[in-house]
Amino acid sequence: LFSSADSVPAPEGELAMVFTDIQSSTSLWENCPDMADALLEHNRLFSSADSVPAPEGELAMVFTDIQSSTSLWENCPDMADALLEHNRLFRSLLAKHNGYEVKVIGDAFQIAFASAVDALKFCVDAQTHLVSVDWPSTLLNESNCQVDYEEDTLLWRGLRVRMGISFGHAPHERDEATGRVDYTGDVVSHAAFLENCGAGGMILISPLVYDKIR
Repeated sequence: LFSSADSVPAPEGELAMVFTDIQSSTSLWENCPDMADALLEHNRLFSSADSVPAPEGELAMVFTDIQSSTSLWENCPDMADALLEHNRLFRSLLAKHNGYEVKVIGDAFQIAFASAVDALKFCVDAQTHLVSVDWPSTLLNESNCQVDYEEDTLLWRGLRVRMGISFGHAPHERDEATGRVDYTGDVVSHAAFLENCGAGGMILISPLVYDKIR
């Protein structure tokens, strides 16, 4: 289950841990034709409601990806910690900019926004804050993540993320088991294409996004 930003932060140190399980679930899956619907209602009850509803109709789609992540996973012993910080930053900005986290695949986020302006604000905010994250020192030793200045201006520090934004109508459907909304169509593939064309630090937008924000 891919969830958007938690309304309650993860506890640290001493804490109480809860596990739940549905009694006789194997039998229910075998004999109850509406078990999928029942599980959906169960998950909705147990899950924290998204602070931002999934947008419908015309929307802005954002894809992000970490530059040179394969090399970083191979060479940086603290890449898992760095990814955790990256994800925390992105999720902390979702509610602020009305973003709906569609899914995360590896280190790539897919996020939907009802507004192209909100989508761009999220991307700019994320890029601005990436240089101030408390990155592991081993990450900052990697060539793709080292601190770089131009005169007195900080240009780079830590993970470099490329982003793509497209806008248009995106058909969607809700997964019956998880309750999450997923999207298909040209706006999804176009955002992924734009992200893939960029380099770390870049935000590439479609012509329609430009028309919406100018």
